[in-house]
Amino acid sequence: MTKKLKLANLRESETVLYSDNRITVTTADIRTPTTYYPVSDTVGRRRRDILYAALAYAAVVGAALVIYFDLWFPVERLAMIGSILLALFVGTQISTLQLDARGFPARLYFARTKTVKRVFDAITLARAKTAQMGGGFEPDDEE
Repeated sequence: MTKKLKLANLRESETVLYSDNRITVTTADIRTPTTYYPVSDTVGRRRRDILYAALAYAAVVGAALVIYFDLWFPVERLAMIGSILLALFVGTQISTLQLDARGFPARLYFARTKTVKRVFDAITLARAKTAQMGGGFEPDDEE
């Protein structure tokens, strides 16, 4: 029901490019649970911080596993290998979307990598449509 209410507030000139329970991207703005960002001033970044942390964790645990292989019990070896695989799986499945706009607070949103890619692509498409329509923050010439 909240999704219908949120989409009912659209202006006639807006087109919904992406919508789910958390984020809605239209040609005019990006709506999150806490803030509306104007598309023309918003910068979206896809970040893979969790993957980088998982790679570092895998390198450290893998090095400890190789260096001290003869000291680990078989159950400990399996637990280490399992934790490496789990960390890498989680790191590949979860990404971060950072939204930042002039005059608005920067926010990080954690979601599945596919969802972040869809939202980022919708933001890119919305910015391209805004640029085609001549939108955006550009001062008028007064001469």
